[in-house]
Amino acid sequence: MRFIPVILFLLLAVLSLSLCEPRAKARSRADPLPVARPVPFNFPGKGLWNLIPSFSDLVRKVVPGAGEIFFLSKNVLAGTPSKVVSYYVNKVCGIASYWNVLKPNYAPQEADLHWELYSDNSVVSAPLKDPSPFIESKGFNPDLNITILVTGWESLVSDKLGEDVIDSMRKAYRQRETENLIVFDAGRFVNSLYRWATLNALWVGEVLGNALVHLSKKVNNPRIHLIGHSVGATIVGVAGRRYHGSTGEYISRITGLDPAMPCLDASIGLRKGDATFVDVIHTNSGVLGKREPIGDADFYPNGPVALPPGCLNVVCAHFRAVSYYVESVQPGSEDNFLAIRCGSIDEYNTKKCSGKRIPMGYSTPSYVRGTYYLETNAKSPYGQNSV
Repeated sequence: MRFIPVILFLLLAVLSLSLCEPRAKARSRADPLPVARPVPFNFPGKGLWNLIPSFSDLVRKVVPGAGEIFFLSKNVLAGTPSKVVSYYVNKVCGIASYWNVLKPNYAPQEADLHWELYSDNSVVSAPLKDPSPFIESKGFNPDLNITILVTGWESLVSDKLGEDVIDSMRKAYRQRETENLIVFDAGRFVNSLYRWATLNALWVGEVLGNALVHLSKKVNNPRIHLIGHSVGATIVGVAGRRYHGSTGEYISRITGLDPAMPCLDASIGLRKGDATFVDVIHTNSGVLGKREPIGDADFYPNGPVALPPGCLNVVCAHFRAVSYYVESVQPGSEDNFLAIRCGSIDEYNTKKCSGKRIPMGYSTPSYVRGTYYLETNAKSPYGQNSV
């Protein structure tokens, strides 16, 4: 019985899609969400159109009670063809947005927002609004650069991918000992696409931006590098803009690891100008991650593909950007991913591109601009220039 509302909703979705398609295609590309808007038209039995308002009421009642089916869990995502996921998730999002079912109204309790300093074998936690506990700890060096990772999907995915985002990043940076690594695990609040789509990323990003203002006032070296994966890329983009608005200065660098695409307001997403330098790695283009270039430098390992070598599902592909970046952090692996600037993937495939090859990841120079392509291995080490 619990699935009856879902079946009704899907039937309504199909009906709405058939009625809304012409109008949806005519919308401006600048719209933040792919919103489907039904357009009345003449057909036999026109009176049926008057039933649509009652459909709206029904949809509003059905979806909140069936959130676990309205948006797929990560387990379903892992076993669903990427094109199907991309098409239906975005179509359903458009319908839900039109009926005001899907709103960015989910925000964690402010008291639950913490960030953590990782040093050696210790972890020091502090409220997001007050970084004093780890600034005053022995593990924090005010003379070192600050790298802050913001996760964007439930990080504990070792049962599926064989790795943990936070742990792998911690181990990589620990080998360098040149930066303070701080983690804001926004992913703990995003364990389904329903939470992903309704997360108030604008609010979370502004809270983080305000926290960065306080942090920069208490250290000797205000050079900050924000790294955001998935929805985390949206959050760090907002944080960078908030920081600039409050201080008049820019965050030194923001790295987007496969910035999330479905159901998020594009108007608040990561983009060039959010930091002095914005670089982006795309690994699940057009499905869970954005396809279009959005940074100062955009890297497309294996081209704008949905599934890179070694990945058989979209979850693996979405996290592969993290794996590439982590490998590049490890000492001696900075040049594992050498990319070349190209106007298109066709030019790259036909070897019409020339110029200096640029390292993707940790050592990407802040002066590079444009779109870059490269190829990767199916398993670790992923970089084809690895020794």
